[in-house]
Amino acid sequence: PPYWPWREIAAAGDWPIPWSGYRDPFALFQDVAAAARASARQFDDALTVLVLDDLHAADDDTIHLTSFVARALRDAPIALVVAARPSDRLAALARLASTVVLGPLDRVSADLALDQYSTASLGGADRAEIRRIAEGNPLVLRELARAGPTASHLPRELRVMVGQSFGALAADSRAVIEVAAVLGREFDVRRLAAAAGAHVTAVLAAIDPARRIGIVTTVSPAMLTKWRFSHQIVRDLVYDEIPVSRRLELHARCADAISAEDRGSSSTFELARHLLSAVPVVDPARAVEAARLAATSARQAMSGREAAALLAQSLPLVEDPAERTQLLLELGHDQLDAGLVAAANRSFDEAIALARSATDAPFFADAVLGRTVLVGSDARVAEVLPLLDEALQLVTRGDGSSGSAWGVRLLARRAEVFANGADLATTARRAAERAVAGARALPTGLRDGELALAEALGVLHRCCWGPADLPRALEVGRELADVAGRIGDRDRLMDALLAAVIDNLRAGDLPRVDEALARYAAAVVSVGRPRHEFLLLSRQAARAFVAGRIAEGERLIERARALGSEIEEPDAWQVFHGARLFVVDQVCDQATITAQARGLEALASSADARFYVFIGHLYLAAGDRAGARRALSAAVAVEGRLTLDRFTLFELCLAAEVAAAVDLRETVSQLFDELMPYADTLVINAGAVTFGGVVEHYLGLLAGSLGRPDEARRRLGSALDRYERLGTPLFVDRVRAAIDRLGSSPARTPPKSRSAVLRRHDNGWETGFVGNTFTIADARGLRHLASLVGSPDREIAAIDLVEPLSRGLVAGEARHALLDDDAKTAYRRRIRLLQDQLDEADRHGDVERNAHVQAELDFLLDELRRAVGLGGRDRVESTANERARMAVRKAIVATIDRLALHDPLFADHLRRNVRTGHLCAYVGDPSAPVEWLLS
Repeated sequence: PPYWPWREIAAAGDWPIPWSGYRDPFALFQDVAAAARASARQFDDALTVLVLDDLHAADDDTIHLTSFVARALRDAPIALVVAARPSDRLAALARLASTVVLGPLDRVSADLALDQYSTASLGGADRAEIRRIAEGNPLVLRELARAGPTASHLPRELRVMVGQSFGALAADSRAVIEVAAVLGREFDVRRLAAAAGAHVTAVLAAIDPARRIGIVTTVSPAMLTKWRFSHQIVRDLVYDEIPVSRRLELHARCADAISAEDRGSSSTFELARHLLSAVPVVDPARAVEAARLAATSARQAMSGREAAALLAQSLPLVEDPAERTQLLLELGHDQLDAGLVAAANRSFDEAIALARSATDAPFFADAVLGRTVLVGSDARVAEVLPLLDEALQLVTRGDGSSGSAWGVRLLARRAEVFANGADLATTARRAAERAVAGARALPTGLRDGELALAEALGVLHRCCWGPADLPRALEVGRELADVAGRIGDRDRLMDALLAAVIDNLRAGDLPRVDEALARYAAAVVSVGRPRHEFLLLSRQAARAFVAGRIAEGERLIERARALGSEIEEPDAWQVFHGARLFVVDQVCDQATITAQARGLEALASSADARFYVFIGHLYLAAGDRAGARRALSAAVAVEGRLTLDRFTLFELCLAAEVAAAVDLRETVSQLFDELMPYADTLVINAGAVTFGGVVEHYLGLLAGSLGRPDEARRRLGSALDRYERLGTPLFVDRVRAAIDRLGSSPARTPPKSRSAVLRRHDNGWETGFVGNTFTIADARGLRHLASLVGSPDREIAAIDLVEPLSRGLVAGEARHALLDDDAKTAYRRRIRLLQDQLDEADRHGDVERNAHVQAELDFLLDELRRAVGLGGRDRVESTANERARMAVRKAIVATIDRLALHDPLFADHLRRNVRTGHLCAYVGDPSAPVEWLLS
């Protein structure tokens, strides 16, 4: 009805407006404005807000009334808020207003909306899928959230909404839009005309009504060639309503239109999709051939998921056993590249069965290699070995030699399976050396032989993990890089680049580790496979933890964990917990660590001694010495002696730390003798996910437990020198704490006094040791640090460090919202700005700026998630002091992590000397005094 939005407002406010009987509209307009003023007056000084939604759909009289009221109420305590889609009819009204253009919801806002609307718990994958479908549209997001993660169809409300709009079109327009929906989300109008059997002008005339009601739109207003549906859901709902028989016919017509274009590979994907969707109207063999060609193009474009989807769709169309086996092998490898491990295993299992029946040795070997490429480091040899032995028997005809490239690759895979157990390390090394020898015996100049040699070298490198094996590992890594470069195989090249990261970390050459990581990161981008990204993120996290950049390392390893879960990486759990092993007390509280240890203890096998060593380390990190002693005693009960024949050097050092702490005297003595030959060796776990320090550190702990304090001080002092040269602040702290427990410090030359700067300028803060200062952007943590170092050795309450605005937020009642609405709005505004800055830094390749912005963004997101619970409800804090303590600590930790990007030693000084809590302080180190220049 006329004036409907204003009629709704009048009814809600009980305004006495008759809406009829007026001589002219002007009199009505005056009465509405007067009623609004009168309504506002009854609320004294409060602001009255009038909201008109969907004004673009209102009649012209409503728009004129809105413009009149907007002018008439400018001096009244009334805010008039209008929501509308862009429309020329609203141009005059827009000139009276402050306009805010609302784009799609960003990721943060979308997640908050999901928390508010979801009726069920949504995991990370569910959230990502809903965000992908919704494309930032709040209505779609809301309906999908309400439908929940298990909804098999799009919610009824969305179907009705689109159906009503589509049903209002004339028959000829609906027919053309159906063809467009078959073509896809985006479509070329000329291809649409060819598939619809009509002239381009007729097609444009038919789709124009759909454009006017928002079903389709041009990709670019300046061109009418490219069009798209306004939302993927709109396209999907139109497509779903097409009868099956007509859908098949339309797909066939679209395939014919694409074939007639003869555009080459650019249309390969579309042609395959339409042909597969048109079976049985088209010949199935033609569809399968098109799908395999498209899959090849997808691989070249590094899109394993696209290739896998095409081949999976074509698989039911292939019945011939040999053709089906070959298609299954292609499909399985594409699924592995895409991170679809469970699906790949199913494909390889079927290929194994078919190849076994046909006694086809190459197909069987290929399928077995695919099936065993990702079996997890905790896989039992007995689960995998029989399949490899069967394939090797078939390939080598039982003569025991490697025989061929397939035989070499199977021997290398056997060695890799053996390498999963420390107790089989010697067996694995011999098997890998045999595979390399077999590869060298193959005819030269053949790519298959070179590829087999590269695979064997990669496995041999992973088997060279003993404490004395580094020289051999370096030699193998160099040859692997040479062979991989010669044949241009990207997977083997990635193996060689990762080997360089590992070898340099084992050698303690951190600058070269950084160079190798940079090369690996560049290759990951070019290769585009998710598993390599997982490996990169986990090693970047390990490097950050080594440098003491805890927040950065935690962010990276969380990303690795999420990606590992998404791509079904079998070792994702081990990598995540392994990387955090020596920082677990920095990122988790004692209750959480204890719960982890108890959970693992409940799962541990009575014969799993290595597992008990890790459990003991967790208990020790949680401060539970009884639990640590119980776990390590269980390991000793299984093995009797803990030796390098059954454990890795890394595991023995973990056991040494626990044994020394809980005073298992016999085990302490035995471990001291076992570790003595490797005193100068760095402790790195397999794959360089975790840096564990230097063996001398653990020998010092053991010597202290054996009652030899002088030797303990000497060894710990040696380890401390090594850690300071390496730049590993966490281990510096650990060894200093061990020295303190001995009662006196080792004889070391005290460092000279240094001067440091912390001065605020217009463009940020100048800070760092004199002679190596740098400038970084302003941050709350810098202001806190300036207050603390300006008053050394004086305790300052955390709540007194909080800025005036924040002090107002934390003051008052004992229980209150963590953030009020103004603060949450400010947080979200800042988050959006940081996201824009992050995108800009990525576009310009500015790695340093990216790291700074990401650190602040992560901090703000954590704060916002902490403040807002499910359903958008505010979380409350028990006391103002506790909230201030947490805020100050987070701000200072995030800032020191940012400083570490410029100067790790400077950041380490602040970590060791700044104390946070309800009372905060900068406590100067008398052995390394620092003079601060603050003005």
